[in-house]
Amino acid sequence: MPGNDTKIGVADTNAAARARRRVCNLTPSQVEKKRAIDRTNQQHWRQKKRLYIAELEAEVARLKDSLDVSHARLRVLEGNNDDGRGADQDAGSTSPAQDLCGAVSVLDVSASHTPEIGFERVVHSI
Repeated sequence: MPGNDTKIGVADTNAAARARRRVCNLTPSQVEKKRAIDRTNQQHWRQKKRLYIAELEAEVARLKDSLDVSHARLRVLEGNNDDGRGADQDAGSTSPAQDLCGAVSVLDVSASHTPEIGFERVVHSI
């Protein structure tokens, strides 16, 4: 089978590469150089990981703040809708269609100030 020959060839190549990288096959000066390079690379990757984690934490904090602001806006809008409906229904001066149009206009105004998070647009359009 030709497919198996290829896999064996790749495995042999990988084994040969691993054997060349082994420390036992290196001279003491090569081992020192390899370890110094490995240390430097490890420090680089650790620093890169720390920076990436810090960026992610900052993004999470920014998104939480944005979500808090959006929740506050939503509570205000819900409060406005509740207050408006109660007064209109008590007075009996508006029809349900007019109430709906009023609610839509309040939501349209809030939708024009789109928040940074995309899913909140859905909340505003409900």
